[in-house]
Amino acid sequence: MDFVCKSFDELTLRELHDLLKLRFDVFILEQRSLYPDIDGLDPESVHLLGVEDGRIEACARWWEEDGVMRLGRIVVSPRCRGGGTGSRLMREALARIGDRPVRLHGQEHLARFYESFGFATEAGPFDEDGIPHLVMLRP
Repeated sequence: MDFVCKSFDELTLRELHDLLKLRFDVFILEQRSLYPDIDGLDPESVHLLGVEDGRIEACARWWEEDGVMRLGRIVVSPRCRGGGTGSRLMREALARIGDRPVRLHGQEHLARFYESFGFATEAGPFDEDGIPHLVMLRP
């Protein structure tokens, strides 16, 4: 899998379509979580795309919020799970963000996964779109 990092304005129409479709397929259909995925943050975010065989199979985004980088919409397609793609995506995102503090709202059942990247729970659990989440920070 190759990783490509782009601003919103650098995304092609096909890439935008494919990343929105991946997020919709996983977060809304698979996880049955009805929420406004198009939330106005994509235009100010940096987008990391994991591309394999010409398809976006993983993606994440980040933006600055109150002096902290917010990492979110971390997703891996079902066909690429279980082989370390999620870990590779996280390592790549954090390497590109650098040494800045990073905050995320992680699904509670993934807490250990995020802890393995230096995140610690700040708050929660709380319901976010029908799924228990934690606020986690990597200082």
